[in-house]
Amino acid sequence: MTYSSSKTKLIFLLISGLYLAACSDGDFITEDMNFEDATVQLCNNYVFYQLANSSKEALIVEISSNEDILSNTEKVQEFDINNSTNRVVYRVFNSSVTGSSYFCNDIPPTEPTVVDEWTAPSGTIQIKNTLEEDDEDGISAEDEGFDASNPELSTDTDGDGIPDYKDIDDDGDNVPTKIEAVMDGDNYRDTDGDGIPDYLDPDDDGDGVLTKNEDLNDDGNPGNDVVIIEGVEVARYLTTTSTEEIQPTKRITHNWRRRYTNQINLVNGFKLENQNQEIKFDVDNYLYGTFGGTWELIEESDATEENPTDTTGN
Repeated sequence: MTYSSSKTKLIFLLISGLYLAACSDGDFITEDMNFEDATVQLCNNYVFYQLANSSKEALIVEISSNEDILSNTEKVQEFDINNSTNRVVYRVFNSSVTGSSYFCNDIPPTEPTVVDEWTAPSGTIQIKNTLEEDDEDGISAEDEGFDASNPELSTDTDGDGIPDYKDIDDDGDNVPTKIEAVMDGDNYRDTDGDGIPDYLDPDDDGDGVLTKNEDLNDDGNPGNDVVIIEGVEVARYLTTTSTEEIQPTKRITHNWRRRYTNQINLVNGFKLENQNQEIKFDVDNYLYGTFGGTWELIEESDATEENPTDTTGN
């Protein structure tokens, strides 16, 4: 039997008595264990755990490694289950468990009490990691030309070395994408009507002066350089009535977020046994779940070249 990604409910088959001899009548006792809403949680020493049934049941995966196994995206990592350094354990408690205080301590508290425990005698713990990055500009990575097979080939509109999906200023005009990506009906705003939405257009008003060059006070923000039109303040970069320009010395700072998600599978045969060698669960492969790490702020100076190529005209 194999798992499917949609299967979140464990159906355990318990063979009563001795595995080979004591079940002559062929009867099975069925137990249900529901992890449908369970979250994969982690302690710092690579102890993953899930809680179910009002936190009275836990399925625990322990891995011993000196490597950073949570951010290795180069290959699928595998750890042989040996019931010692790499373990999978199912426990039933007499009352609810507080996850971190129980599983993240070298010496677990005496309460609640473990009333039943089953371990995996063999198999493999498999971890596949994925890197997620987000510039929080309101446009999905897919719509910004993200190439999942080779992120380095993803669209980079302004040629600054930062692909659009993690570039807070896709067109390099010093106006953040989240400010320019304004919906006008069913489409993004296109001030000059040239078919290029403002957030991808380095000259938003089409007056021949780059938007970033209309930042006359050179503070890195073209949006606060305005003209008065019929009593209303309008940003210079959005009107052709002003074509004054400078050569700006400031460039918007680029920061984005990233996190690693870790899909955990139990493969090459997964079963649980107790001390009497009774078998509770026996499948070829089982999807344990996915652990989503915390988002980390990445600063451009930590991740890109000091002088990236700029193809926006300056």
